Amino acid sequence: MIDLNTELKKKWYVIHYQLINEQRLVENLINQNFHFYIPKIQLLQNNQVKSTALFPGYGFVQSADHQIAALNYTKGLKYVLKNGAVYSYISDSLINDIKDANKAYQSQPLSLLPKLHSDVTILNGPLKGNLVKVMGFSKTDRVKILFNLLGRNVLSETTLDNLII
Repeated sequence: MIDLNTELKKKWYVIHYQLINEQRLVENLINQNFHFYIPKIQLLQNNQVKSTALFPGYGFVQSADHQIAALNYTKGLKYVLKNGAVYSYISDSLINDIKDANKAYQSQPLSLLPKLHSDVTILNGPLKGNLVKVMGFSKTDRVKILFNLLGRNVLSETTLDNLII
């Protein structure tokens, strides 16, 4: 007897893939009629919006237990995560929570802050093109920088969008 309620028995399995093979994986999952979700966020970096994976190299595929073997042999996929002998899966509610939380970052990109004591380049102004060191953050859009001027270390501030990280 064939169980027609297989849709109700599908689980979201955690998969691991190589970032370089993400497009290949997506194409093969579509060809095999798997439902999948690879969370993406928009990042604002050096005044350019870039799409990147929220969990680089990891995603979720909705599948029934009997389809795991086919999923394991999908080109572009490294493996389906296991916890011992049991495949790792998460609940539908957790996937929905991730999707809901992720919606906010699709319309408004996140901006990356430079790390403390990292070297960055100035974009505009009298120090344009100079390499400076990030020393701290004074306000939400201001950064304290350290640079060398005539043999002296000088501490100053600039706006975050004036730096190339």
